[in-house]
Amino acid sequence: MAPGPSLSNVSPEHVHRLAHAVLGRPEFQPAQPSLLQRGLAAVVRFIAHLLSRLSAGGVGNYISLAAAILVVVVIVGLIVMAARTARRSARRLPRIESRQARPVTGAEWRAQAQIHEAVGAWREALRCRYRALVADLALAGLVEEVPGRTAGEYRHQLATAMPAGAVAFGTVTDLFESSWYGGGSTGPDETARAASLSDTVLVGARRAHSREEPEPGSPQRPDRLSDGS
Repeated sequence: MAPGPSLSNVSPEHVHRLAHAVLGRPEFQPAQPSLLQRGLAAVVRFIAHLLSRLSAGGVGNYISLAAAILVVVVIVGLIVMAARTARRSARRLPRIESRQARPVTGAEWRAQAQIHEAVGAWREALRCRYRALVADLALAGLVEEVPGRTAGEYRHQLATAMPAGAVAFGTVTDLFESSWYGGGSTGPDETARAASLSDTVLVGARRAHSREEPEPGSPQRPDRLSDGS
């Protein structure tokens, strides 16, 4: 690489051209004034112009000054109204509403778990097993599946809605949290245990659901639990 010119050989004109080129970039340009700022500046210039012309005095000049002040007040009011309307319009721009994604079902979570288990991704498989259980319990109305809700909150909800399944669900939750957050050992044994306990919880949920079936002749409620496969 050839050495650059020494400082002693750099002319002032070269420095000036370089500084002008750098300062001419967009990031160094001053921000453009807003519509309100431009309008107020025009009003100030107009008032200064009137005052310079009315400095001679006289009744006619005072009348003209009063009329000019009235015009200025109207102009300022119009500018302020226009600025407020522009801000409101900007806030009311139609937003493209994103469709809420369909919740992943328990069967879909289990299918993902089986894929992870086939390649030996046990940590991801255990997470999918836990998510499948939560999805099925949410479909059954035993927990409320909400993005950002913690595993502890699901544990508390199920213990309230179905105390008989609290121990098994709590064990699945512990396996998930130990693997996903605690870095605990995760392998086929832990994943198989989570799957077996999940089946236990869902069987208990189905039994509780069947005991709540309405009497013959009353409106039937569809079984919302998936088949657990």
